[in-house]
Amino acid sequence: MILSKLFYFVALANVVLVQSSFKIRNKKIYEQGNVPYCITTKTDQAIVMLVAKPCRDDHEGQNFLADSQGRLVSKKYNTCIISRKRFVRLGDCSTPEDVSDSTRYVYQTMDGALGFFNQTAVHYIITVDSTPVEDMKLLRLRVRNYNREAFKWEIVPN
Repeated sequence: MILSKLFYFVALANVVLVQSSFKIRNKKIYEQGNVPYCITTKTDQAIVMLVAKPCRDDHEGQNFLADSQGRLVSKKYNTCIISRKRFVRLGDCSTPEDVSDSTRYVYQTMDGALGFFNQTAVHYIITVDSTPVEDMKLLRLRVRNYNREAFKWEIVPN
């Protein structure tokens, strides 16, 4: 096995070895069809808001890689998962001078939460139940609530 073909997803206190691409699946199962939801692009664009939609094997917008710096990169668009205020988006992987590096790195806790850490707080990715669009959940960054399953995610190799 060639190490250059392997991708590492860096988590707090552990490293998960992921070969090739993977999906990021929410552990909460929603009532609509008992289908898991995965992080995906809202529309078919490289710079766009991320949402959660039902996981599908044929949805290229749900496939991610971890690059050599540990950033989560869309396999289809080659753009990174970033935080922008309270939103989760795909954006340029390079960090502009006026933006902190903390907007480009997502960390997974031991119990599956995905968080952005900065100097003042940690905000975690959560699905929002009150989305008016069917088969889509908005993603927001919030302070952690340990009682909500919607804060927990799992990395699923393709």
